[in-house]
Amino acid sequence: MVFERFDGSSRGNGKSFNERVRVWSSGKIAFNKPAVERWLPGVDHVDVFIEKNTQKPIVGIMPQPDPDQGSYTLQTKGSYDGKLLHAKALLKELRLERPSSSVVIDTTEKNNGMVALNLEPLEG
Repeated sequence: MVFERFDGSSRGNGKSFNERVRVWSSGKIAFNKPAVERWLPGVDHVDVFIEKNTQKPIVGIMPQPDPDQGSYTLQTKGSYDGKLLHAKALLKELRLERPSSSVVIDTTEKNNGMVALNLEPLEG
């Protein structure tokens, strides 16, 4: 047998060992620590792209080691060990609703280093 240590919190909110992206009710996109380590290693800025060739609300997040005026700054918050992207304006642009509680978002890793987020669960 092979065992892996479980490092859950005492409040019952276990930590995820897999990459996970959520949209919080505040309108922030939250990348957990494994997602940051895999898709956003060592960067504090990203560029955001909107997929125009589909009816689905798909957004591309590209790490940006050399940010410019259009780049978004990734934030940290308190004891949260991942990174946050303030996305209220993006959600408004896509006519998506902020969720009443945190929602897990499907992700797809692209060959060019971009991660695509499927924001369909936020459609009203």
